[in-house]
Amino acid sequence: MLKRIAKIKNIGKFYDCSLGGCEFKDKTVIFGRNGDGKSTFTAILRSLSTGNNDILIGRKSFVSSGSKNIELGFEGSSGNVVYKFENKCWNNNHQDIEIFDTFFISKNIYDGEKVVDRHKTNLHQCVIGEKGKLLSNEINRLIDGLKEKARLKNEKVATYNQFGFSDSYTLEEFINLSQIDNIESKIEKLTKELQFNSQLNKPRNLSFENPDLDLLKNIFSKKFSTVHEEAQSKIYKHVETNWKNKDHSLRFLQDGISLVKESKEDANCPFCGQNLQKVNSLLEAYQKYFDEAYKRLQAELEVAVDQFIGWNIENQLTKLISEAKDWAVYFQDSQSFENLKNTVENSKTAFLAAKNNFDRECGKKKTDSNYDIDFIDFEEIKEYRNSISNEVEKFNMAIKDFCEGFESKDVNELVSAIGKLNTSKDRHEKDWIEFCNEYRNIVADIEALKGQRDAKIEELTAYSEGIFNKHEEKINKILENIGVDFKIDNFRGDDDRRRSEAVSCGFNIKFFDQHAVPIEGQENTPHFNNTLSQGDRGSLAFAFFLSLLFHDENLDKKIIVFDDPISSFDLERKRKTVQLLASIENYDKKKPLQMIVLTHEKSFLSRLMREEAFSSAIVYKFEPDGVVSGQKKCTMVFCNANEEFLKKETYKYLEEIKGAVVSNQPISDEPYLKCRKIMEAVFKAKYYLELKDDIWQNKGLRKFVDTLRQLNIYPQERNDKFTSLFNDLHVPHHDSNAPEDISENSQGDLKSILEDTLRLLKEI
Repeated sequence: MLKRIAKIKNIGKFYDCSLGGCEFKDKTVIFGRNGDGKSTFTAILRSLSTGNNDILIGRKSFVSSGSKNIELGFEGSSGNVVYKFENKCWNNNHQDIEIFDTFFISKNIYDGEKVVDRHKTNLHQCVIGEKGKLLSNEINRLIDGLKEKARLKNEKVATYNQFGFSDSYTLEEFINLSQIDNIESKIEKLTKELQFNSQLNKPRNLSFENPDLDLLKNIFSKKFSTVHEEAQSKIYKHVETNWKNKDHSLRFLQDGISLVKESKEDANCPFCGQNLQKVNSLLEAYQKYFDEAYKRLQAELEVAVDQFIGWNIENQLTKLISEAKDWAVYFQDSQSFENLKNTVENSKTAFLAAKNNFDRECGKKKTDSNYDIDFIDFEEIKEYRNSISNEVEKFNMAIKDFCEGFESKDVNELVSAIGKLNTSKDRHEKDWIEFCNEYRNIVADIEALKGQRDAKIEELTAYSEGIFNKHEEKINKILENIGVDFKIDNFRGDDDRRRSEAVSCGFNIKFFDQHAVPIEGQENTPHFNNTLSQGDRGSLAFAFFLSLLFHDENLDKKIIVFDDPISSFDLERKRKTVQLLASIENYDKKKPLQMIVLTHEKSFLSRLMREEAFSSAIVYKFEPDGVVSGQKKCTMVFCNANEEFLKKETYKYLEEIKGAVVSNQPISDEPYLKCRKIMEAVFKAKYYLELKDDIWQNKGLRKFVDTLRQLNIYPQERNDKFTSLFNDLHVPHHDSNAPEDISENSQGDLKSILEDTLRLLKEI
């Protein structure tokens, strides 16, 4: 039990409170206006009970540089214990404290206007009791284990996806790939098939490309007739005598002849304009030399020479051997390739030398069409060509023999098959074997944890079914007692194994025993949000809390704290709530070890103190205690509840007036006003039925007395006494709110007026 608050420093508005003299009892009531420290006090107790130090760390007093410090003294069966909060933490925790306040409501019942998943989860924890909490905690432990295993599983999947296997296999499929015997040779075989498949799409007949040597020889053997030889001799003599560059093409002369007019006697040179009559004989030689037959032969020679010289034997041989080698890798007998390669290698040097020699012969023939070519190298070239061509033909026959019976395969299928074999090979290497075993273990652990979780959920469901029924019955009795128009229905435990918080609870609201309203819904349908008033929600939360206390077998060991439990209730509900607070006990008639009630409502406090259970309660109040650097601070002081809250105002005035008359005690301000208020209260109490109309019309004392005289209740003599006293008390002659003109009186006059007031009160 909390016995005393020794110290609160730098927490909220409690800057430096030393309250060692304020001792708590089993029933303690604390009055405090809003903002005077009630929430801070409950926060201190919540931090102590939960061990959540952040609750207080965030409540540091404004403009305070000092550290937070709290000392609370508790009395227990083993003696007194001091709980200290210093260096931002408690030295110990006191878990047997239950608090009903806005925090409890927003955490467990509703927040603002809504009931959401976390409320259902937290309320479930509250309802199921200690054994249920153990089961729930075990479920949460298993769920945490599942989360961790799921995280590890996802990491494994992410790692697997980085290696590209996921294009063909899921991780589970990858793990289940069986080990294949002789996988290396199978990969090699398919790889060769893939290569061979590509080879099959290449030409199957190799060729040693070469010009038609017989045709070329025929062209190279041609010469001009004698007349052309004479014309040619003149032209060459002219060139020898007159041209600076004797190797220049003769086409210049051919073009000039074509430009000369038909009549040579009158013709001039097309280039320089001189008359050509003196060079007629040279022109005739030009014409003979450049006639059509000559032109044809010259062109034919040029083409033949260019063709032969352009024949790149070395490139052709290199290409030939490369293509042959691509095929030869598939031949079991490589003799045909070896023969071809040897033939090429053995003849290549001489072949190229003969080619170079004959290239020079061709150049001479191109310059002089009557040149007699030496065909010795040419014949040698033909022999080399024929030798190589024979070997090429034999090699092509080998290709044909090899390809018979083979068909081209789908490249994509081969690539896929090779990829799958390589993947299977990787799967059974050491690192991946370890990886897959780890993944399998994780998956097995997940399944095992799921099974354990499901079993615990089933156990908790079976255990809690009766508990929810009992709570529903008790909650509805409390709601009926409070006087609301609804009750809860189908209060039950729920589970959703997809959620991180798998177990929770649910309920419906039923109005007038027939209109069911869910706790969740759309705006255009009735549900918790738009159906229950603020007072209804507060009543529901209060009923839940009282039901929790009723079913708490350890209630007699608990400190129960209520912080403004009825702030949103109407007058009738407040009266019922006070009665419920005063009669709290569990199913076994055990009462709380201690109850601490905080309130800002005087009427509620007055009602509570009139209850027998709280008649001996000690009352404190939080009140302002000055200002520090512009910030208000508060403290807690003893409160005489009888004087401040229970005793009527008129009783206080009456005692004050009697003290002034009998004992000459000083009286506070406005003594006449106090006398008038006492008079009004007495008249209204004794003559309510007779003065009812005057009271409702807000009439005053003079009218009350006049009405009583008219009803023959008061004789004229008594009426005159009251009129005289009213004059002394400055009672207005007309019922109005105008201020009274109070004149100065001596102390003797004042005492006399107060004595007359007491005497007439007795007569009434």
